[in-house]
Amino acid sequence: MDISSWESYLLSNITSIAYSIILAILGLIFARFIRNKLLNFFSHGTKNQTLKLFFTNSIYTVVLVIVAIIVLGKLGVPTASLVTILGASSLAVALALKDFLSNIAAGVVLVLQRPFVIGDLVELSGTLGTVETIDLFNVKLKTPCNQVVYIPNGKLTKDKIVNKAYQGRRRLELLIDISYDADLKKAKDLIYSLIEQDPRVLKTPSPLVAVCELAESSVRLSVRIWVNRNDFNYIKFSLLESIKLLFDDQGISIPFSQMVVHLKQEPRYKPQKKLEKALEFEG
Repeated sequence: MDISSWESYLLSNITSIAYSIILAILGLIFARFIRNKLLNFFSHGTKNQTLKLFFTNSIYTVVLVIVAIIVLGKLGVPTASLVTILGASSLAVALALKDFLSNIAAGVVLVLQRPFVIGDLVELSGTLGTVETIDLFNVKLKTPCNQVVYIPNGKLTKDKIVNKAYQGRRRLELLIDISYDADLKKAKDLIYSLIEQDPRVLKTPSPLVAVCELAESSVRLSVRIWVNRNDFNYIKFSLLESIKLLFDDQGISIPFSQMVVHLKQEPRYKPQKKLEKALEFEG
């Protein structure tokens, strides 16, 4: 197409071109307005910066694509084939990035449903650890051994999720065995006294010390207390040690597994052999 042809085309379509330019500018302004409103909305509603940027940028891009298709249609470009090409390309990209997109979708579900938050002690896909970060692709766990484990979000939507510190609290249960000869009431009072002296033990729900089993060689006590998730292991270790020392001091015995072996001694002289010898002599 030469210069004269371009000039004739511009003169004959000046109105459509001007309208398309104005429409493109207004569409760009509208897309930015929507993006800013969404950023402002998500800044008050969520602390996850990754999710906020993902949603706003995705919607911003979709609005720009729609505006571009409308502008091209006003300029006389056949948009039906363009939409078909975009749809086919989107399908091919979606199939190629199936796992990638599934992780993103699962990440959005995790953020919206909130089965756990950052700082919770959880068990995910058989791994126990504290949640460090939650992004659109995976969850980062820090194990008690100071290892870092990344679990894809898509895997979490199919596996069991165990939140061991819901609302920042955990229930600690200790099983303490005492002998049948020990003073049961005294043992329970001693354990209650140790619990009351520890300020880290939560008062609500109330602590419980009760008989949970009459075993073969011991009376088993269940000690149930509620603690903050960060104090769980510290209280567990210190309380077990304190119970052992206090029981030893107060004469409460803690039985241990024993095996009794009875040895059967054969008689020095066997009657059967005496009888056989007597019959042999008589014969």
